[in-house]
Amino acid sequence: MLWSSVGTACALGLMAVVGQTTTSYPPAEALPVISGLPDPFLRSDGTRIQSKREWSASEKPF
Repeated sequence: MLWSSVGTACALGLMAVVGQTTTSYPPAEALPVISGLPDPFLRSDGTRIQSKREWSASEKPF
């Protein structure tokens, strides 16, 4: 955990030194579909999670 924090701090410091403060990412629609990964919003009964509240309820431990 400590090394992760140190690495993040170093990366942030490096970005400040070189003048990079933001990173731009492509829109979600432009990202490739990876068919081998499961859909995290699809329940085992085939229905989809539609809201943040439903997602929170699905995170309960088994």
